Amino acid sequence: MKTKLAAILVITVILLGPVQIRSQQSQQPLKHFGYIGATTDSDLNRVRSYTDFTYVAGDYEHSIVDLATRVRNNGMRTVIDLGRVLWCPEDERNPFGQWHLCFYVSEVNYWNRWNNWVAMNGSVLNSNYVLAFSVITEPTLRGISTADVERAVALVKQTFPQIPTLVEEAAESVSTPDFAAPSNADWIGISDYCIHPNLNDTFKERVRLLKQKKYAWQRMAYSLDAFYVSAHQAVARTPADMDTIAQEWYTFASADPEAILLAPFLWDDLPSEGGIGSKSFPQNVLDKHAAIGTAILAGRFPTYQGSFEHIDCQSVSGWAWDTSQPNTPVSVDLYSYDRVQTLGTFRANQFRQDLLNSGIGNGQHGFSFAFPASLRDGRSHWIQIHYSGLGREFDIGRPITCAASP
Repeated sequence: MKTKLAAILVITVILLGPVQIRSQQSQQPLKHFGYIGATTDSDLNRVRSYTDFTYVAGDYEHSIVDLATRVRNNGMRTVIDLGRVLWCPEDERNPFGQWHLCFYVSEVNYWNRWNNWVAMNGSVLNSNYVLAFSVITEPTLRGISTADVERAVALVKQTFPQIPTLVEEAAESVSTPDFAAPSNADWIGISDYCIHPNLNDTFKERVRLLKQKKYAWQRMAYSLDAFYVSAHQAVARTPADMDTIAQEWYTFASADPEAILLAPFLWDDLPSEGGIGSKSFPQNVLDKHAAIGTAILAGRFPTYQGSFEHIDCQSVSGWAWDTSQPNTPVSVDLYSYDRVQTLGTFRANQFRQDLLNSGIGNGQHGFSFAFPASLRDGRSHWIQIHYSGLGREFDIGRPITCAASP
């Protein structure tokens, strides 16, 4: 039996060419995947098969019982934002103006607000309904001191010691001189948008700084870029290209052994900014989100395999996939080593019977595209295929020289 299996594997490699497996670890550290803002019955029904939580906003003097019950009835839990339970914005029209813990003479102080809100919602404030409490988001941008964040976290943990607390920062705030991670929060989050996270040195440095400033026992929570405004055109030409961005965030977060949660931001549309949320994304992007969520909840880790099979002055071809998502395509970048630039991004989504016969998912993982006219200049070029947005090449590449077009 072992001899036959070895023979089959050899035949597969011969048929499909060289295989690259890129994996830094075998176990998926992420445990949770869910949208920020999916709250209606119809929205929850759309995402319930591949998410285990939804992020919702709490509000002082308002009940969250019906919403938390609705989420639970769909098989999920809530991450509850306590921003408007414990904190008071000084200017309601400016969400990133100065915020503070409510304690001014004219205000109900934050511990009374908390006790009143807990009394109103106590029936759903337990680990059956709540995955975590988001004590505050982006406190540095809101002018909130670390000491006040720690006071708020301590109050929440004193009441619900078994439910994790989350504090999320904007990536830009982490590199400011006076930034400090709250010492008592269970999960520390970071968010950034309109970037390639695996290729952006500034973002990677900010993640490194955050991990340096937090405690080793604190877990990391990441926001997955999942809305689209004009600024996204720098990394994704159209909303349909946000499937590639989602794959990049999934790979980045999965490679962090301290990661715990990946939350796509944002489910709802952004009409005031001329943007759309995940609910309005093309189906190929939502399919990618579903594949990522399914992989995370099943404990699968992204593992890339592929082959750069052919190149001539007319076309480039091969195949690529992520084994954790066997029926969902990944994208590849055509890269010119001598020009130090990406020449194009293409989905590996073409059906090939030989891939299907060899167990490469549903077989829809081939790619074939035209050789760029810009490289038909009579010069020698060194061409590589990368897994899109990851900077990971299939192999060392191929040289090619194509005569200039008449």
